[in-house]
Amino acid sequence: MPPPPSVAIIVPAYQVERWVAQCLESVLAQTFKAFEVIVVDDGSTDGTADTVKRFCADPRVRLIVQRNQGTSVVRNRGLGLAERQGIPFIYFLDADDAIHPRLLERCIGLLQAHPEAEFVRFRCHEVPMDEPSLVGKLPTYPTWGEPERWARPFDDFRLSDAWAAVCFWVYRRSAIGDLRFPRGIRHEDLSFTWSFVRRARMGFAIPEELYAYRFNPDSRCHKKLRPVNLRSYAQNLRNLVAEYASEPELLTLLGKTLLAALATKVIWKRTKRESGRHSEMFRLACATLGKRVADGTLRLAWFPFRWRLRLLYYRTFAKTPRGGGIPAEAPIDGQ
Repeated sequence: MPPPPSVAIIVPAYQVERWVAQCLESVLAQTFKAFEVIVVDDGSTDGTADTVKRFCADPRVRLIVQRNQGTSVVRNRGLGLAERQGIPFIYFLDADDAIHPRLLERCIGLLQAHPEAEFVRFRCHEVPMDEPSLVGKLPTYPTWGEPERWARPFDDFRLSDAWAAVCFWVYRRSAIGDLRFPRGIRHEDLSFTWSFVRRARMGFAIPEELYAYRFNPDSRCHKKLRPVNLRSYAQNLRNLVAEYASEPELLTLLGKTLLAALATKVIWKRTKRESGRHSEMFRLACATLGKRVADGTLRLAWFPFRWRLRLLYYRTFAKTPRGGGIPAEAPIDGQ
């Protein structure tokens, strides 16, 4: 009889018949055995559910099938199940990726050895989407590297939004509390992670690559910045600004980090023919973060940053695009 689960692994699954078997094989290969896998098939029309059923002979694997409602609903459902069962640790895994066989051993070991720690964040290794197998793609670790202690105000967070992906974190459930993923909005990882950072007090970042990430250039995270993605990103920023309004130090960090991430998305990942979309993205960012804080801290942070972006922009595109490039001032609510 398996030991009671110490960690719930929550796996949203939608149209992943091709990959989900490798994902679950990597879970069942864990050296840390006290886990439960909650796979939620979110209305797939391929053979995803049938593939998962083959793994349900292991009592640690549970399959739930529901109509399509989106990743946020799936993850929230898994969190609710873990909470009712009293499972102390949470891990979110994407069904088209795979994990190192010692991921849980490493992360749960740190959380158990340090009761004050509320999370462990690790690195990933990117592989092409068409890679037939993820076996052997992750390094072996005869010894572990030194964990880096992260504590509020989290000054050492990298100026990127890549670390916001929840599949690179293992959480203490009590630190999550009643926090849930926002429904009806894209980039839900961004909103969840920044909301969690506001609650969290201390955790660890470790140097090991414990996650094999299939890089899909056609996913919504990497495709062109369509209007629906712009609106979603802006909505996330508005929600977070409202949540952080009473904590100006964290709000400044939020602004710098997300604006830097925005610059990366806009300047370095887009081609010249798409440059006409840039000015709208900067207006959204500036209107949402640069001028919505009453004490002006983000406006001051934004001013020198804006001119650095202008320099990068001209270096990248050589000339001002039609539509005016980066605006000197961004309107607020149509002003």
